[in-house]
Amino acid sequence: MDPVGLPSITAVGRMIGTPTSMSPEQVRGRRVTPAADVWGLGVLLYQALTLELPFQGITVCDLAVEIVTAKPVSPRAIDPYVPRSLESVCLHALARHPEARPPDAGPFASALEAALGSSPCL
Repeated sequence: MDPVGLPSITAVGRMIGTPTSMSPEQVRGRRVTPAADVWGLGVLLYQALTLELPFQGITVCDLAVEIVTAKPVSPRAIDPYVPRSLESVCLHALARHPEARPPDAGPFASALEAALGSSPCL
């Protein structure tokens, strides 16, 4: 089970993953690249910054629609103490199109490290 009680999907011939962490391309059944992992890291970072999930559909179908169509609420709108630099890294990782995200975990980690180094309250 994932954090909101939705089961992980692992059946043969179906999408694989935890619904709350699936990228838009995974939800659509499209080709998955390392940028989908960056999306998952963005979901984790969002949760760390806000204590909420970026997309909170009640059912798996509702969640899938949100992931594909909605923009996450800005972390700073939830908690104004979230450093802008961390919010920027988080929202970059949650870009709808994989080409707009860091291509893999390396550049994401570098951006996160830089953001953590520039955050005066951390």
